Amino acid sequence: MAWSPKFTTTALRVDGAEVPAGQTVVNRAGPAAVSDAVDEVAELELRVDVEMLPGGLVRARATLTNRGEPYGLDDLVLAFPVPSQAAEVLDLAGRWGKERTPQRHAMPVGTHLREGRRGRTGADAATVLHLGDPGFDFSKGEIWAVHTGWSGNHTHYAERLATGEQVVGGGELLLPGELVLQGTRATPHRGSTPRTASGWTRSRTASTATCGRARSIPRHCDR
Repeated sequence: MAWSPKFTTTALRVDGAEVPAGQTVVNRAGPAAVSDAVDEVAELELRVDVEMLPGGLVRARATLTNRGEPYGLDDLVLAFPVPSQAAEVLDLAGRWGKERTPQRHAMPVGTHLREGRRGRTGADAATVLHLGDPGFDFSKGEIWAVHTGWSGNHTHYAERLATGEQVVGGGELLLPGELVLQGTRATPHRGSTPRTASGWTRSRTASTATCGRARSIPRHCDR
């Protein structure tokens, strides 16, 4: 019973070039990396795509393929590492008539989780979850932020361990029994994260610039 998969990396490609096992890639100019992994016991295959976009965002997508018996998928989210200096969380809340209300607090040990369960984004959606230097504002402080590119049920979260390691992440929020893989593939929608050393304005500019480039192709931003 594959209730707790354990994946082993089988291949890594950077900008389309295979990276030999055990080799470290340093200062590689390629904008994209693809990692393949497998759990032979559970008969699951995992592919993670990470892409650096012209606007400065890092965009990632995980694809899970089932090669065995029907597999109930409860969760498949992306996470991005963040240094321990980022100790303050900012995201958005609100209600009808007063959307996009900022809220912020110190990042505790544990998980700060925001869930959207309306089947779409709403007035109370987190939209973008930020983790940054204490006191960061529009013009100062390093910020790491994450956005889940999906308009249905979704999550955004920040998590810190007692040892100091922490991540920001997000993904599609799956309800119990909603997705059962039967020799099929699941690709939850992409997550993206900007990192800036010049405050909230630069973070928003990177996200807006990336969306603008995507529209000019022309097509809308991947959801």
